Amino acid sequence: MTNRSCFCVCLLLLLLISASGATCVRRNNVPDRQLPILFQSTPDIYQVAETLNRSRNIHELHSRAVTVRVPDVPALSANLVWQRPKNLRIQGGLSRMLGTDFDIGSNDQAFWMSTRHGPSPIMYVARHDLFESQIQHQVLPVAPSWLIEALGVIEIDPNFVTRLPQLRPDGWLEVITLVPSPSGNYERTLLIDPQRGVSRQVVLRDPTGRLVAYATQSKHQLYDSVQFALPHEVRVQLIPVNSPPLDLQFEVAYYAVNANEGNDPSRFILPDTTGYTVVDLSNLDAAQQSSSPPAYQPAGVSTTIGYRGLELPRMIR
Repeated sequence: MTNRSCFCVCLLLLLLISASGATCVRRNNVPDRQLPILFQSTPDIYQVAETLNRSRNIHELHSRAVTVRVPDVPALSANLVWQRPKNLRIQGGLSRMLGTDFDIGSNDQAFWMSTRHGPSPIMYVARHDLFESQIQHQVLPVAPSWLIEALGVIEIDPNFVTRLPQLRPDGWLEVITLVPSPSGNYERTLLIDPQRGVSRQVVLRDPTGRLVAYATQSKHQLYDSVQFALPHEVRVQLIPVNSPPLDLQFEVAYYAVNANEGNDPSRFILPDTTGYTVVDLSNLDAAQQSSSPPAYQPAGVSTTIGYRGLELPRMIR
């Protein structure tokens, strides 16, 4: 991969993770210790699951005030909207005054990541099912759905818990679950506050046991409308195959929860690729050898758009 491509990927990953978010609440830097005490004794797995599964009350997340920080890179600003199950759109850049430099999106069929930075604009695309059927990923080490978990929207199915919760010496409750995928079972380790029931860390290993990503969460705030606490500061490390880890920090000034901000259906359509080099992440080796757009035809295609004299499917929810 060229230095230009690596830099573009780093910036795209920065924004791709920034997804979380009826009420609009400004952050007041409320310490986590002011969250309500839910458990007087160590909770069992069913109590933990009941608390975390309140995230199911969140149908849409929105924020116009996300700041992304990474060593040696200026702070990035982004807007985001997410809807269940896979609708996502994040747009931003180095300055809100200078317009949009980055565009990350997802719908039921596929996701994309694009940037205009550098001499040659680039767009990465992949169909969800093809991407998730791969075990090792050279660019993006996790499916985009995991990034929502990284920002605190977490669920637990007790049927996939591999052992009883254990209280660690550091005071956190450790819960290990399997996460089924087309490529096999991932292993997810959650560290839970045993009194307040909020997640503090999410660790993900692929079906081979390789560490692929983890997130540490802090500065939680309770949203009364959904009875769920979301973190306002998240530190993430992503570990692609054969590439150095990416260390990122996300700060969200406020969340809008279930505020009906994503009702525009055009928001989740693959954007025009004219002028972009298109790389298919589900077939990366072949894509790097050609500037042609991917040839797959995802379900739900109803229109096409032109790209360098070829036809690239426009994916519609």
